[in-house]
Amino acid sequence: GMINGMIHGKATIGQLSGNLLTGMTVHDIAITDSAGQPFIAVESFKANYELASLLRKRIWIRDAVLVRPLVLLDRPPNGNWNWQRIFPRDTTPKPASQQTSWGDWIRFTTTKMVNGQLIVRTPWKPSEKLSAAGRDSAIREALGGGSRLMVQRVAGGFQKVVQFDSMTANLPLLRLSEPGAPNRLAEISSLSMVAFPFRPPGARVVDLKGVFPFNNDSVWWKGAYAALPNSKASGDGSYQLSSGDLTLSIHSD
Repeated sequence: GMINGMIHGKATIGQLSGNLLTGMTVHDIAITDSAGQPFIAVESFKANYELASLLRKRIWIRDAVLVRPLVLLDRPPNGNWNWQRIFPRDTTPKPASQQTSWGDWIRFTTTKMVNGQLIVRTPWKPSEKLSAAGRDSAIREALGGGSRLMVQRVAGGFQKVVQFDSMTANLPLLRLSEPGAPNRLAEISSLSMVAFPFRPPGARVVDLKGVFPFNNDSVWWKGAYAALPNSKASGDGSYQLSSGDLTLSIHSD
């Protein structure tokens, strides 16, 4: 009931267990938007917290374990991200001392994710530098599988799909909202996954380490390390969520 009162959507929980005063396990939790489209589903979520922080509307979670989470980040053509629609916030600038509502403070420390899946859907359209015939050809190629991009037709246009499967990770810090912090932040000490930034075959990432600040538009990093089965690399980069542009400066032996 508390969660549903905070969101523009619907949250369901299969079962709660554990000590509700200091920590609990949530089984089969799911959140959808107001149209019933999925946003997140988790088989089980175990975490510890301090009741005093919750009474101050600060969601500070520690020692969290997420088993088989599925997260769908969806931005339709000419629309906002689904999480922006589900978790509406007052956009009027306020000093940190007045940011005391639910959602102003969200932080996870020492978090483990087991066998998760992340799907990112963003608007796509052919380059405006192409002629009308060229744009039609690019659309046919993308929809027909002639391009490495995974593109689908949706209401209002097209979306590009990027998918990450079998994600198992350890995150010392995941900061989603904190007054005074200019960006969100994910510290990853280890991560393995099968990544599909393009059509199959995917990239099997054996390990990934780094610090990744991010905001509504992009994610960036410096000195991140990645290992694939037969190669290792480190370097800097950024990824623009809206356009899909990826910039890399990497070194690999």
